[in-house]
Amino acid sequence: MEENEFKTRFQSLLDAIKTGDSSEIERKKVNLLFTARCYYEVIFNYLFLEKIGFHFDFGFDTIKKGTLLYRVRKLDKPFDINDKKEWGPSPSKRENRANKNNETAMYFNVMPEICELETHLNKNEKYAIAKYEVKEDIVVGGYFDFKGDKRLHMAGVLFNSFLIAPSRGENNLEMFKVLDNHYGKLNIEDITDEDVNNNNFDLPLKLAVLVTKDDTYYHLTNEICDALKRYYPNGIRYSSCYAPMETIGISSNFYNLVLYEEGIKKISFVEAKELVYNQKMTSTDMIKIMFETIDKVKQNKIINERC
Repeated sequence: MEENEFKTRFQSLLDAIKTGDSSEIERKKVNLLFTARCYYEVIFNYLFLEKIGFHFDFGFDTIKKGTLLYRVRKLDKPFDINDKKEWGPSPSKRENRANKNNETAMYFNVMPEICELETHLNKNEKYAIAKYEVKEDIVVGGYFDFKGDKRLHMAGVLFNSFLIAPSRGENNLEMFKVLDNHYGKLNIEDITDEDVNNNNFDLPLKLAVLVTKDDTYYHLTNEICDALKRYYPNGIRYSSCYAPMETIGISSNFYNLVLYEEGIKKISFVEAKELVYNQKMTSTDMIKIMFETIDKVKQNKIINERC
């Protein structure tokens, strides 16, 4: 939509605020959120509206006391795996998916197998895995099922998929060869209603090919996380692009967790082990299997429509 349409709908939202009608305000907020030429622009509308104080609440989750969390590190550099300080927040505090430069953060998954995939381990490679336990309930933000306007559910799918898209780097060059070959050249208009409405498995992968070709991707994921952490400072829960099993694209049993300083205080180190990666699949293998599955589903759909 044109810039004038955005201005018109923004004024309509301001007018609704004056009436105090909460349902009308919410409707006008969503209208403004989706005043966009493509889904990629919806992401920027969201970031803009959050920055100026128009919040969209996509729910929260409570990580229960007793939950086990895992971290994996490659053994490319020697370190004492039994020293819990070695497993703490990165001392460099470099920008990552959900933390800015100089911001303390620790990343976990509830499934060691997903940690292994996301570390991009090669077959027969040595690595170390640490186990943590949640000592008290931790309330975290994220993009969960939204019981309300269907467009907000679609937005949650989109934002979570953008947040979890694999990033290009030395560790996953082989995987991106597969992704680039599969999708070819993508444009922002190639993120379609079908991708978002149907919670497609490959939406995070399409976004990865589209948006990770320069070094600005983590800047944008951090802006998304800023919108969440204002209300949930303990941390953020997001699904893994390798196993979006439950509500595809939003809430998975195999979830990632990033904890900030307040959340880190509520976990404790249990133990660490040195292992050899002997799983049958690498992250690249998993992507290939996902594509094969997606292709079969599409073929079956075509066959069923013809019958």
